[in-house]
Amino acid sequence: GGGEASHSTVDLPALIASCNPSVAIFDLDSTLWNGNCESFDAARVVAPGEASDTAGRTLRLFPEVSAVFEALSRAGVPIGIASASPAAATATRLLQGFRLDYGHAVVQPGSKSTHLKAIAAALKVDLRRALFFDDLPHNIRTADAVGVGAAVQVARSSGVTLDDVRRALRRCREEESSAG
Repeated sequence: GGGEASHSTVDLPALIASCNPSVAIFDLDSTLWNGNCESFDAARVVAPGEASDTAGRTLRLFPEVSAVFEALSRAGVPIGIASASPAAATATRLLQGFRLDYGHAVVQPGSKSTHLKAIAAALKVDLRRALFFDDLPHNIRTADAVGVGAAVQVARSSGVTLDDVRRALRRCREEESSAG
């Protein structure tokens, strides 16, 4: 069984080390934050992980996103962003405003397979050892089809969580052991 929430990051470094992922790639909308960034082009960051626009609408990072990015960065795992959003400038501004560090982002309409391959090429990493997180089942199937090591569908209500990362790492480790 799992430990208490206060120990939620204890096993992550060991899991990351055992899987040694080449990159962790994240979708944006409904994965890192609770909406579509293209609807927030006029928004400005008003607090850590929160942006709002003149209409009073708010776009928030999901609760565990910062911890997820921190754990991966601390372990030296490069981070990529793969989004089919047409709002690249807004997405970049929000990512920077929310202080999320990433190595390469592909934010443009199109297929996730194109995005994933472009990120792998830009970061010079092997997709077979990549972790991928998205809220849409067809994007998970696409990632599996292009050979991503472990693709995990996140809940739209919570976005990516540390448990999602653990799930991806465990799946990645199983792939390794069955392949070896």
